This record gives sequence, structure tokens and C-alpha cells, in this order.
Amino acid sequence: MKEKIMWKKITTITTILSLGWSFNLPLKAQSISNSPLREETTILAQNNSRSVYQQAKEDLPEDYYIVYRLTERILRANELDNLPWRIIIKPGYEINAFATQANLIGMGRGLLDQLSGNVDGIACVIGHEITHHLENHIALGPEEEAQILAQIRREAEQQVMREIEETQRTTTGINLLGEILGQATGSYVDTSGINQELIQQAQERVQEIVTQKEREFAKKIAANNHRQEFEADHGGVFLALKAGFNPQGCIDVMNVIGRLQGTQSDGVSHPSVPRRIKQLENLIQSIETKVSEENNRSINIAMMTEHFSQKFKEKDGVISSPLSYQISRDGNSLRINPQGGTTADIIEEKLDQ
Repeated sequence: MKEKIMWKKITTITTILSLGWSFNLPLKAQSISNSPLREETTILAQNNSRSVYQQAKEDLPEDYYIVYRLTERILRANELDNLPWRIIIKPGYEINAFATQANLIGMGRGLLDQLSGNVDGIACVIGHEITHHLENHIALGPEEEAQILAQIRREAEQQVMREIEETQRTTTGINLLGEILGQATGSYVDTSGINQELIQQAQERVQEIVTQKEREFAKKIAANNHRQEFEADHGGVFLALKAGFNPQGCIDVMNVIGRLQGTQSDGVSHPSVPRRIKQLENLIQSIETKVSEENNRSINIAMMTEHFSQKFKEKDGVISSPLSYQISRDGNSLRINPQGGTTADIIEEKLDQ
């Protein structure tokens, strides 16, 4: 299904070309709350894009301005500007980005620093995280993982109980099985009249099953995480490209991440950087090949990037306007408002005319 969706987007690219081508929010000096932009203050989207963006550059800290501008561009270019999105810059120097909650995109300051001057790369990161949201990728949290592991132990105990019941047919033996396994919860166990060796064997068997199931669980989690990361890389290429950013920047991002310890081999949360780079290279090549074949001439990814960049400039302020922004009601993130502005803006437009 993912492949079909993405190739449909490639077809769209071809058609167009054939027509002629809870962290605290840090701020400048101190805080956004100390600037003219307060929680309920919005920079209204105007027809003059330059004035809106110039105001954003003056109001926002550099990191927030960068992520706002690139996210806003990607949202508008891909017609994803019908809902509000939020951005947050994570303190410290973490070289990472993440997608969480409802349309929240998080960016580590370290990653922005390492990609300084690489607009295409940062755009690819944002496209990657937006894709996580669009595909409903949900990371397994610590609480959910603990619940699953607890369920694994319960199932293991039940399996051992059944195994022992098959060999212990006397009423006394059957009644005591639950008490034997109940030792895991600290409950009292009456072991009189039952073989201590059987107790030890039962407990060892429980642990054996638990260990095996935990390994299987970890493999499934890793496989699912890897699939989601590949899908996000895949989708990020198209989101960035349609907004006029060169997907080669996605490979630049991988080269930065690849310098981190442990990224050259598969981990639980992410596949190895070499595998991700290979997929990105193959994807870019497949886009170039398909678009070139359907247009009967050689078209590379840089030409497509320029095409979409020009298309966006032609439509800017005509089909859609710059998206306004304000501090989100969570008090920690910057909200990028949908087309039309805030609810209050829309009420004024609809009711006060």
C-alpha cells in the first residue's frame, strides 16, 4: 500500500513536468513571552509574504524561525495546511528529531547545528517527521511495553500450569499448581506434600518461556520500528521535493547521523544508516528514471527540485497564504496555524462581515 501511494505521487510529478515544468520554549534574549508575541498573539497571514516572514524572523529565535519557515513551506506545498501543527526545539545538544502527540514535530538543537547551512537536509528531517504523523506511526511507550512484558509473564505461567497439569492428575497436585506459580507475586505458597524439585522446574520453565517470548517481542518491535523509519524516509523525500527542496539533503542527514556511535548497525528503534542511505539512493534514482522515461528526456532530481520551487513561488499568495503562528496553549511549543488563521480569525471573517 505504501509503495502504491508513493508511485501515485511520482505520476503526479511526471504529469506536472510534462506540462512544461513539556520543554520550555527558549527565545531571543529570553522568551517569546517577553517579545510582542504572547500566547494569544498571532502574526496574521497577509498577502505580502515577505512582511509576514520578516516579522517571524524578528520575533522568533533563530532555531524556531528556521523550523517554522521550512515546516510552513512543506505544509502549504503539500496541502497539509488544513490543521494546526506544532514545533518544539529540544534543549541540550541532542542530534535527533521526533514526532509525537498530535502533529508535534520536535527538533534537537544539535541536529540543527550539525545541519547548519543545509536547508535541504533540515527540510528532509521535517518531512520525515511529518510522515510519521501522516502514517499514524505510534512509538511504543515505556508503560505500554511494561504492560506487554507483564502479559508475557502471565501467559508463560499459564502455559507452565497447563504443562504440569498434564502430568499431575491428582486433585491435591492440581490445587497446588496455582500456589506454586503464585510465588512470582509474593503470595504464600504451601509446599507441604509437593516435590520441591517440581517447584524449581516449574519456575525455571516459566523463566525459559518468558525469555523466549521477550526475544520474539523485541524482534517484532524492532521490525516494526524499522518499517516505520523506512516509510518516513520514503515519505519525507516526496514532501520535501514537492516543496522545492532537494532530496539529496536526506542523504546528507544520514551522513551526519552516521557519525554517531551505534548507527552503522541495526538497532531496536532504527535501521542502520547504510541501509537507510541505500534506500534513499534507490528511491531518488527510481524517481529520476520514471520521470525521465515518461517525459522522453533526461530529468534529474535537481531539475525537479527547481521545478517545484518555481511552481510554489508562482502560487504563493494566490492559492494559499503564509501560515500565521503563535505560542500553543501548552505554553511550550510554537503552533503553526492552518489556512484561515485561528478560530477567532475565522469567527471574525464569518460573523463580523
